[in-house]
Amino acid sequence: MDPQEDFIRPTDEYAVGKEFNLFPYKPTEPHGTEVYRRRRLASFPAHNAVMDPQEDFIRPTDEYAVGKEFNLFPYKPTEPHGTEVYRRRRLPADEIVGSIRGFDPTKDFTNTRASVRIEKHIRIGMNQKSQIFGLSIVQAPSDERPASEQQSLYHPVGSGQPIAWNLVGKAVDVEYASSGSVGVKQIEEAVDGRVCCEHAACTYYRSLGKTGYPHIMPQFYGTWVMEIDDGFDDEGLQVKRYICVLLLEYIHGFSIDELCFRSEEDEGYFGKLAGFQRVDNTWNNVWMDESTRALVIKKMLHGVVVGMHHGIQHHEASPENVFMTLRDGTNNTDLDELRVVLLDHTSTQIWRKTVDSHFYGRTHCLEKLPHPIHPKQGCSVVAFEDYVGWWPPAPEDRPGEDLNEMFDAWMLSEDVFGPLEEARDVEAGLQGKEWPHKYAKYSTFDTLGVIEAQEPQEMRKKAMREVIIPKVLSYWRMMKDEDCAELGDREKICEESDDESFGESSSSLEEYTRYLQGRNEFLEQHIKSLEERNEALEKRNRLLEEKLEALSSEESSASSWRSLSHYQPPRNQQPQPEQIPRRPAEPSFSPKALYDKYLSSIGIDSSKHPFTPPSSSPSPRLDGASLEGSSCFGESPSPPSAIKRDGNRSKKSVQWRDMEGNRWFGPM
Repeated sequence: MDPQEDFIRPTDEYAVGKEFNLFPYKPTEPHGTEVYRRRRLASFPAHNAVMDPQEDFIRPTDEYAVGKEFNLFPYKPTEPHGTEVYRRRRLPADEIVGSIRGFDPTKDFTNTRASVRIEKHIRIGMNQKSQIFGLSIVQAPSDERPASEQQSLYHPVGSGQPIAWNLVGKAVDVEYASSGSVGVKQIEEAVDGRVCCEHAACTYYRSLGKTGYPHIMPQFYGTWVMEIDDGFDDEGLQVKRYICVLLLEYIHGFSIDELCFRSEEDEGYFGKLAGFQRVDNTWNNVWMDESTRALVIKKMLHGVVVGMHHGIQHHEASPENVFMTLRDGTNNTDLDELRVVLLDHTSTQIWRKTVDSHFYGRTHCLEKLPHPIHPKQGCSVVAFEDYVGWWPPAPEDRPGEDLNEMFDAWMLSEDVFGPLEEARDVEAGLQGKEWPHKYAKYSTFDTLGVIEAQEPQEMRKKAMREVIIPKVLSYWRMMKDEDCAELGDREKICEESDDESFGESSSSLEEYTRYLQGRNEFLEQHIKSLEERNEALEKRNRLLEEKLEALSSEESSASSWRSLSHYQPPRNQQPQPEQIPRRPAEPSFSPKALYDKYLSSIGIDSSKHPFTPPSSSPSPRLDGASLEGSSCFGESPSPPSAIKRDGNRSKKSVQWRDMEGNRWFGPM
């Protein structure tokens, strides 16, 4: 895909003033709800397709009926998309309606196939983003994916016995997905985006070893494709359709939303005493008092800042997605303390996979810290509007108290997150002893400022190689491919040269890369020579200042200045700065230097006569810059610049040119 192609907002798609063509169209009979017959779309475009009048609507509760068994095939979705922070990844133009992107059902899945049975409905219905149900493993695959991608379906791992307890299947089914008023392709693209976003979040946490207890993420058992019987065709052959399913840990517990009430007569509210089911089917009742509710928020915030430390931003931490349980679902064991789990990661953002990371670097700034950022600097009571009443307390529960001050004091207490200090500095004073505090180790934004200020020049050069040059190359490819009129051809070219392989395309690209590297080496040498010249000028200015301090007499300054105003030094006496490679040198002089030379030429000791310009004239500059307009030189032209200016460009601007000599890249 084109790395520069962003998500198209509906306000841009339907911009004011835009013109469109309209064609007459007569839709088919109504469908899409339980009261109408089901009218599936054709598997391929067909004109005047006639729907079977005997084909009844299949309810999702029947499609995913309890006791039904399904085959699962391993599947790896594409990169996340579907939100503004990610690149848009359109479905291929030749993609058959109802198929899965990149999945080949004719492939041999003999050793990698799994079988599951639906045991319980959790959330099944029309116009849902996903169908969620409890399931059991009937048969686990003999050849599993690596442990870095998913948890094994065997327990214990390698025992040959599949997991005996229930898991959760989260099926994203286009047939029952909420569609709004968009087309079929847009619905399938949105559904594909949800799968890719949640898969990316789960696999990234899995690669970090932070899924399952005691982490905030549920255990992840992989992304699969489920095979569903879809009736028979005209020849009497069985028709199959395929949907994506994510297998997750079953959370035996409640969400914060389920334990709250909106009014006193709320029928769904069952009190502050919550019962959690144990492994042996007994119950453990937990009193949801204020201290317990605060503990849940504490664990949730800690999990969120740990994710931020790895470049992950959670946008789904709402009361209906924060769950509590007393069970470790990975090992099917009971826990003594409440565990907090965050579900639904379709909106979770991974920095290194976003569009901005290709311009500002793949490493998020918070990843540079030695420890997660202190929650006090990432949260406030304002962000907890949906949690008010659970924790922090509602204003009517604490009349007369300032909730902001109370919440800040709570976060900085020893029993929660501790004082706002850098844990690395505290560890340095412990001299190798164990961490003595109840709270975890956190970092601060002050530490981040110190780290970024101390980043060496080599890191900036690395950013140049990893960010700027790939960006330039991507622009260059776009210019080379602008002759392609068809969108499918353009997408195919972009997919062949993805953002991870900028230097693997063609010989012309390799040649241009070498050209850019050569230009980069020249610029580095040029900058180095400028820095050396600047150091020499600074040294010379310091010497001049020392001489000026030694001057004491003011009597002859006026006459000396009048004589100096008519003095023009010989060309062979003008100072010659160090030459810069491949660029004209810039002469460097000032009135003070010429003043010293003039006094020496007439036999006067310059240390006894101070240099004081007339008050009506501007003070001479000591930095070797142009003196154009100064009264002592009349209208003498300014010296040539060491770097030729281009319009309003700054002195450090760089002009990049392609192999034909055309300028195409602006200032760095």
